[in-house]
Amino acid sequence: MRAILEFNLPEDEQELKDYQDGVKCKYFLHRWLQEYKRVLEGSNKTGVEVFDDLTEALDKENIEIFD
Repeated sequence: MRAILEFNLPEDEQELKDYQDGVKCKYFLHRWLQEYKRVLEGSNKTGVEVFDDLTEALDKENIEIFD
């Protein structure tokens, strides 16, 4: 038995890059939110501090969503 996977990736270079960045961002955010939930429990962080932590983590992963 074998399985064949087919992907319909965008042919345009910029659309392909946007797609790949989106997938990378999705998995990063899922992992970050799971880990950060533990950080926030019992914490008094403000929304601004959480936002700053998120943008710093995105920078470390080289993900740009705020152009």
